[in-house]
Amino acid sequence: MKIPKNHIVILNLSLLLILSSAFIGCIDLDEDDGAEIEMEILEAETRTEDLDGDAPLEGQIFLYLNVSIKNFDDEQTISADPSHFTIETEKGNEYEYHDYNYDEFPFFIGAGNREYFWISYEIDENETGSELVFEPFAFAEEDVYNVEIPSYE
Repeated sequence: MKIPKNHIVILNLSLLLILSSAFIGCIDLDEDDGAEIEMEILEAETRTEDLDGDAPLEGQIFLYLNVSIKNFDDEQTISADPSHFTIETEKGNEYEYHDYNYDEFPFFIGAGNREYFWISYEIDENETGSELVFEPFAFAEEDVYNVEIPSYE
């Protein structure tokens, strides 16, 4: 079946709109541009169950982090999807987020704004020396922000 040219053009334009809308309002956090953020962990705690009431796997803990991020840029918005945050440990392990409250998670941090949110990870109970890593863009290695996770109980 041959697709008419006008359908191909519409398909290409639709794809272009979808891809470009994913990057609208995002900023390259390269220090040369003067764009900076401040990321802090206000609180770190372990919990026996997640937001759905499930327990961690045996040998694991739920680590909940109360995070604050300040966007110092006066014009641009920063993308802060939960998938942009990982935990890296001294042992070389990396953990993706486990849970977050969809209604309270900011997803975007507006120009000049500070946002607060909780995010959790299911990690090995013997992990030490962990850092929270924020990569607003997974493909831009220079845009990585790390903050040490304080001790937790």
